Amino acid sequence: MISTLFFEITSFFYYLAFIVAILFFFSNQKINLHLIKLYGFIGFLLLGSVFSPFFDFKFFLNAIGFLFVSMILSHFILSYNDSYISSNYVIRIINLIITLIIIVALIFTDGLYYLSIFDFNSFYLGISNFTGLTKQSFGFVLLFPLLYVYYNKINYNKLIYFIIILVILLFIIGVRSIVFGLISVFLISLFRQRLKYTIAYSILFFHIILILILLNYQSFDFIFQLDPRWGMQAVSVFTSEKYLLGIGLGGWDEYAVSNLTELLNYVEYFPVWLNYSSNSYIPTTLESSLFQLNAEMGTISTIILYCYFIYLIVKNISIPYYDLKFFSILNLVLIYASFYQDILFQPIWYIVFSIMIGFHFKYKFQHKQ
Repeated sequence: MISTLFFEITSFFYYLAFIVAILFFFSNQKINLHLIKLYGFIGFLLLGSVFSPFFDFKFFLNAIGFLFVSMILSHFILSYNDSYISSNYVIRIINLIITLIIIVALIFTDGLYYLSIFDFNSFYLGISNFTGLTKQSFGFVLLFPLLYVYYNKINYNKLIYFIIILVILLFIIGVRSIVFGLISVFLISLFRQRLKYTIAYSILFFHIILILILLNYQSFDFIFQLDPRWGMQAVSVFTSEKYLLGIGLGGWDEYAVSNLTELLNYVEYFPVWLNYSSNSYIPTTLESSLFQLNAEMGTISTIILYCYFIYLIVKNISIPYYDLKFFSILNLVLIYASFYQDILFQPIWYIVFSIMIGFHFKYKFQHKQ
């Protein structure tokens, strides 16, 4: 059900977004100026590559449309009383649905057997065939119960709490992008608020600088043989060096197909054991929001966008307001997971981000009063 709404049938989300926008226009409500500025700034950054050769105007219009719908959702959360909207109740319902899906899936897909031998690919394939949840979407969905249980541990017996956390982590450990996001957030949480920003930005810049170091020193070339995603990130860096403003927002697919011969020059950065050395093909997807935006928008705009998101989120994760804290942590995990998966500007990201922003301004205005 969750995969159908947010992942497999994208058109449903389009229709839902359109309906939400229409209902808002008939509600005669005015959007808060702070929301307009925040979402407007994001839209402005996306517009930066308008003169680039592969700028996809249709993709840009879609992004602006979804940003507008997200702004409306943030507005609704900001406007209505907490007694009518609380993430606590929503998450409990989601957790119940997810738990039932997992229990049934484990029974009918030999999931316990595959987990016992650490065969995660077969486990995820069984889950996907049974529920429609892809590997990545399954990881996203499991973030809800994982974070909910972690931040409500006071309500659990210590042994039960440990078992629940362990089981969820066992399910999620094969989704490397989510694991990287969780590790990054855990690392940030170890420091005081003043240092959280430094650590959060350091993880971002360290990752970018690390790729540049690997590209400039041949002694590190063996690292590219470990996983094709490192090679994809290398291709992004080479592309951004040629286009200051990027190739154009939403233009990677067209660029990759029309410049396949040029991309094949970078085949040495991909694992030989996956037959990339044959020069016959190369991945045409970057599988990383960070490096796809780096190629499409340019390095400067991408870094500004990520720093802006990190600033908004880290500012909230220490605030003792459950709804805001929960969705801020969830957003931060997705931000770092997007280093290794295309998450930003996908349906699930719009939803989670807009909910966080709504609670962000709700808390801010309540404490101003």
